[in-house]
Amino acid sequence: MTTTIGTSDASNKSLNLPCLAPNGTKIFAPTADQRFLAGSAEFLRTHFPVQLQYRSAGYSTTLTEQDILHRLLEPSPAIVGNRVFILYGAAGSGKSELIRWLQTQISLQDKSRAAVTMRITRTDLDIFHIAQRFQHLYSTRSFQANTLQRWEECRQKPRTLAKILVLTALEQLLDSDDQINALYYQLIDVVQTNIERCFAAMNQPSEDVGQFIELFSREDLVEILRNSAIPVPVEYETLRYHILKTFRDQLLEGLDLPYTLKRIAHHIQQEQRKRPILFIDDLVQSINLFATDLLDYFITLEEGCWDVIIGITPNSLDATLRGRELLDRIAFLDTIDDRVEKLWLSDEYGLSSSFLNEMNCTEYARLYLNEYKRQNRQPCNVRCPAFPRCHDLEPDQSDDLLAPFNKEVLIRLFRSLPSGKGKARYYTLCLRDILEHITQGEDLLSIVQQYVKSEQAAYHPNRYLAQVHELYGPLLDVGMLQEETTGFARLYRFFDIKISAENPQQPVVASLYTRRQETQSIPDGPPTIDSGKEAIKGWLRGETVNKQQLRNLRRGIVKAIKDGYLLDTLTSLHIAKPTRILRWAQTRLDTVPPVQLEGIDDFDGLFVQQKIGHLAYTLHDFADAAGLAEQDLRGQILTNEAFPSILFQGRVYRRSMRDELEKQLRIKIEEFAFSLLIVAISLGQNPVELPPFLERKIGVELTILPRYPESIETERPRLTNAQLGIIRRLFDDCFKLRENVYDGLLLDAMTEWIDQERALDLLQCVDAEKLAPDFRLNEEPLGILVGSVQAEITRLLRLKTNQQVTSVLISVCRSGLGTDDASRKLGALLKPTEDMGKSVATFVSNCRPFDLHSVLVLAYQVSSAQYEYSIAQLRDVILELESGKTHSKKPTHLSKIFTGAEVEALVSFTQQGFRISMSQLEAPFLTKIARHLPGLYQKLELRLQRD
Repeated sequence: MTTTIGTSDASNKSLNLPCLAPNGTKIFAPTADQRFLAGSAEFLRTHFPVQLQYRSAGYSTTLTEQDILHRLLEPSPAIVGNRVFILYGAAGSGKSELIRWLQTQISLQDKSRAAVTMRITRTDLDIFHIAQRFQHLYSTRSFQANTLQRWEECRQKPRTLAKILVLTALEQLLDSDDQINALYYQLIDVVQTNIERCFAAMNQPSEDVGQFIELFSREDLVEILRNSAIPVPVEYETLRYHILKTFRDQLLEGLDLPYTLKRIAHHIQQEQRKRPILFIDDLVQSINLFATDLLDYFITLEEGCWDVIIGITPNSLDATLRGRELLDRIAFLDTIDDRVEKLWLSDEYGLSSSFLNEMNCTEYARLYLNEYKRQNRQPCNVRCPAFPRCHDLEPDQSDDLLAPFNKEVLIRLFRSLPSGKGKARYYTLCLRDILEHITQGEDLLSIVQQYVKSEQAAYHPNRYLAQVHELYGPLLDVGMLQEETTGFARLYRFFDIKISAENPQQPVVASLYTRRQETQSIPDGPPTIDSGKEAIKGWLRGETVNKQQLRNLRRGIVKAIKDGYLLDTLTSLHIAKPTRILRWAQTRLDTVPPVQLEGIDDFDGLFVQQKIGHLAYTLHDFADAAGLAEQDLRGQILTNEAFPSILFQGRVYRRSMRDELEKQLRIKIEEFAFSLLIVAISLGQNPVELPPFLERKIGVELTILPRYPESIETERPRLTNAQLGIIRRLFDDCFKLRENVYDGLLLDAMTEWIDQERALDLLQCVDAEKLAPDFRLNEEPLGILVGSVQAEITRLLRLKTNQQVTSVLISVCRSGLGTDDASRKLGALLKPTEDMGKSVATFVSNCRPFDLHSVLVLAYQVSSAQYEYSIAQLRDVILELESGKTHSKKPTHLSKIFTGAEVEALVSFTQQGFRISMSQLEAPFLTKIARHLPGLYQKLELRLQRD
């Protein structure tokens, strides 16, 4: 397939649209007043009808701008006192737009009301000049010339002004210099800072609404009083009142703004029988220091006859406790009086608009684009030479096209607006910025991509074509992948893209929306962009992304591979019901084993390349999918041509980890498992029932209870039940094909290679401390089990040098070997002679470790038989001594009472005419005899006998 772009690039020259010119961008002004400067007709042509939400008693009602205008122009005769409309909305949500439109309509429809209408815009921040405008409306005298001069001088000396305000107020409130000094020096710093902020805002109004400015806040005073060395009896509201009064006396000839407004309303009502109208675009930014006092006056409803429309940005009043108290007061008032109405243009956080949304944002843009083209003297209709080309972007529209945009890209632009900002303003500014860039010859798609967060990622050999689909292509739902099959000839014509007719390969498009799980309810709002899929999009393009946001991609890769085989299991793969006892448990970024993404990760892991393309999005969703969704995604993964390479890389990585483990063990994993089994069986603990021919090859005879003679039982090497369970599961994972069926050929080969001695040697050669801790048996590092087994092997090897072992064997042999099976086997191994000590020593010196273990187990069995024989002899003696007596109880079980040595002493005593050496008697022994053998104790005659 061949794909080309018809011109050298996608710049303004290639677009060649005559309507693109810099002159028209002035219509995209950030504020309504700036746009109004182009002319009232231009303002009205670009004005988009505003709707507001009125909330009361848990219900929401939609009001139009015409409803508000009607209420202002035709007030009910029953209305008495002030009437307040509070416009709530984030900065840029349309408050000034609505107020400018209302002011314009009043001037057009009712000249008399327009004459008594005053507006304080968001840039009218000079309280002195605002007061002058009120005086002009009242037709009273203006400030004296020296007052204006003093106002300008004080603006240059904020520190001096702060000192005057604070000292004058404190002098009126406090009785001593100590109390005044305790507050003065800290308070003037706070007041000076806020005065400077206020004057700075007057000099250069900001486009963004700042925080509510007070000369000092309630929190400031609390902190100052807390730091004071002496208690000062002063209240916040009282101190604030005196400082503001001093401000008015010093700079405004004592002007009381609320009182002035009351007199103005009374004057207009008396002379013109009309209600004056006051528009305040933003109470906090416009009125500033006197914002709360002015609002206090207006919501004191009986104090005038004003119709007041006030814009408030809630977050700005939240800055201080007094501002929050005022907001709470407004919230309470509108529930008890219909003369205070709160109307919402956006939610509190600017996340949504009451009148601008995805459904109408394209028509909003069309108003501005039409005026933009009109300003550039190029109406968008059939008379434009570029109209046929632009018509390809919007074929169902006859004129006034959206070009160089279409509906889809404008909706995406709206969705991409920053949260917490007014939708209307920032949507307008984004349109302006894009047009300014492309009129300067910059690439249209590159510029749009800076402002648009697309809900899809398109993949095609031609990156430019894929970019067109991402920005201008149809909007996607939450579905995962689709291949575009609908006609895009019109879209390609506008962007001058030529597609080969012989092989018209279409792009594959992946949705970036968060996929809803089957157990989740359908969300009320629009679908959200998945940050993980956005990160995948960046990774596939070679951009720097947050590794943590690729977590689900890694998890999906591991999950998909484990569907095919156990990626982290290091034993045989194709066996039934594996226990997965031996695993590689290394974790990186929450995945086991680690997944190394090309160009992102610097650690070793399962290597995945960027060329997997859109499969990455499917794997991302597969990580948490369940039910039918999981089955569907699994089918997509298995049929994707990129997945086999991932499976292959998984096997390569698993093989490398297995090789690494065998390198650290210095033996094969199967040899390791078989050696552990031999050690366990040789120690008399059989975790697995093997076929008889294998048991014979291993060369061990199993005993029911492996034990050593009592005096050296603590020296016997042994494995815990938990260790035996691990050995059994490891053996099964290496050799068990299915239930009760083992790999006989492999086991036969193992028995040919590994006997008891080799098993010991192989396990002893493993350096347990150097085994990587991420090689695990269950959740325990492999090195712990190896170290424990090696400790038991060491215990086994120490038996050869243990003198007590030799003594015990000699004692057993001298007591006499019987004709039982254990005695015959012990005799065959020890080959006792007349010099019993030499025979035992020779055996211990030359025997293999497990042979010595077997001899000690046999010695225990022989000594147990000897012990039982002695008990029987003793019982016969006791019966003889007590003959003639009737016993109501069964014979005592002497084997549970007397030790072997004690039984031998008693038997010897009865055979020597009831004489015994003093050296053989101890108090506990005599106590046992007296308690359990009273007849024998009575006949006991003690005599001294020298050794």
